[in-house]
Amino acid sequence: MRTQNQRVMQPVLNGTALIAATLLFALSAGMALGQANKFDCAFVNVADSTQGFSGLSQFPAINNRGEVAFIANKVSSGQGVFKWEEGRIKTIASGSDLNSFGDDVAINSTGVVGYDAALTNSATDRAIFTSNGSWTRMIVDANQQGFLGRFLGSPSINDWGTVAFFAFRKDFSEAVFTGNGGPLTLVADTADATFSGFGNAAKNNYGQLALSATREDESQGVFIAGQVKDRAADDAKSERSWTIRAITDPQNPLFADPLAQFGDPVINETGLVADVGFFSHHPEIFTGNTRR
Repeated sequence: MRTQNQRVMQPVLNGTALIAATLLFALSAGMALGQANKFDCAFVNVADSTQGFSGLSQFPAINNRGEVAFIANKVSSGQGVFKWEEGRIKTIASGSDLNSFGDDVAINSTGVVGYDAALTNSATDRAIFTSNGSWTRMIVDANQQGFLGRFLGSPSINDWGTVAFFAFRKDFSEAVFTGNGGPLTLVADTADATFSGFGNAAKNNYGQLALSATREDESQGVFIAGQVKDRAADDAKSERSWTIRAITDPQNPLFADPLAQFGDPVINETGLVADVGFFSHHPEIFTGNTRR
């Protein structure tokens, strides 16, 4: 689905670390390796119709322990969120209180799953939850926070159980938030006149968020948001503010296209972001960070 051309990328002029690769190149390299070496692959069946499942999600999630979270319809309980681990399937969420689960589930290394669903007591309300199947925590209720439920973004969850997501307010302004069951933390807001819109965000364990966003001039970019202490304040009471820095450099030919668009980014523990960019109808996959 993600392709790129085969030109050699030049270094980014502002020091941003970028690597572009083409799917065509990857496929051709893979074919060459396949001809030279034969690999034994094992496929494990996580869920199928013989187990009473149907409508399996298009976007399952997997963690480092090999646990898989997914959305499906089950004969006995209807649509729900499920987790597979070593041949056992556990129900994370289902029942009469929730419906219309979002397809983009997330799972962290401890097996906690993040998901969103519509609340059956309201035609327009949606909420984001985290759960391990034994306990459930509500991260945000759209109506309670003044958000438009149908435009609530997909959750990303880190190992601490903190969720990142974007949301539309009822006045159609947009913002990116994090939350762990208590008050939400505002990360970025279109009210600041820097951005006019956001895509889904991803969060790592070190307080960094990767997000795609549209600037006020309607150009798009990929950014890293991080928290920094106010050194002017007393250390014991120091406040943390968010700094947002672009990893896409408009001086680089790859990102000079004013019509460029970006997918949902992911971020690892070192702050390295990966994303796909659509430049003049030829997608390219790249990685980058904000180190200078």
